[in-house]
This record gives sequence, C-alpha cells and structure tokens, in this order.
Amino acid sequence: MLSRWRLLALFLLITLTTGCNSGKNVTLSGSVTIDGQPVENGSLTFIQEGGVGQTAGAIITAGKYTASEVPVGKLRVTFQATRKTGKMLPGYSEPIPETVNIIPPKYRDGQSIEVKSSQSQLDFTLSSE
Repeated sequence: MLSRWRLLALFLLITLTTGCNSGKNVTLSGSVTIDGQPVENGSLTFIQEGGVGQTAGAIITAGKYTASEVPVGKLRVTFQATRKTGKMLPGYSEPIPETVNIIPPKYRDGQSIEVKSSQSQLDFTLSSE
C-alpha cells in the first residue's frame, strides 16, 4: 500500500513541476516489460535532455502506461518499479512488506530516447542481461 502512495506522490510531483516548453507535446501510450514480463506497478518519467524544460510522467499498471504532455525531442526516460519480497519489516505500529527495485541496474539512470511529433506509441522492452 505504501508503494502506491509513493507512486501517486511521484506522479503528482511530476505533474505540478512541469515547466514551460516552447515545442510541441504528444500523448504516448505503450507497454513496459522486463525480460518479456509486464511491469505490474510502477512509473516512468520523461525528462528533457540536460534536465532543463518540461517533464512528463505516467503510472504503469499491468504493463501499460499513457503519458500526456510528453515533450517532443531528445529525452531521458526513467523507470521506477518494485515488488514485494514476501518478507515483513518492522514498522512504527505494525510490520510493513519489504519491497525491492525490479528495474535492471543498466536502466536505473534512465534511457535516452527521441520522441517525434507524429508519435503516439512507444514500448519499453527492458532486459536484465
């Protein structure tokens, strides 16, 4: 449950901190998989290269996402997804489920992409190898 709140907070932060963009924006939809398996829950963020300008984000649910207001051009997309290990950790009032990052290490700093104004579909196929 805590991870859903974190994802919601991340999405709201991205939405509230979007800057001005002099270029065109698009809505992108697609899938996110790791080793052929859909990412059940997570998020992705589109950041203009250089970290200056507009950002956009989306929640990943059952391996699918839709992101609106994605800036056109060279971007870096970052991924965030966790899964429960089945272990419980001590919490303040009750134990909480342990979660681990499932994004392969080579993608944790993001992936460079280029978004075109005519684009509406973009799938991300991540591999642990």
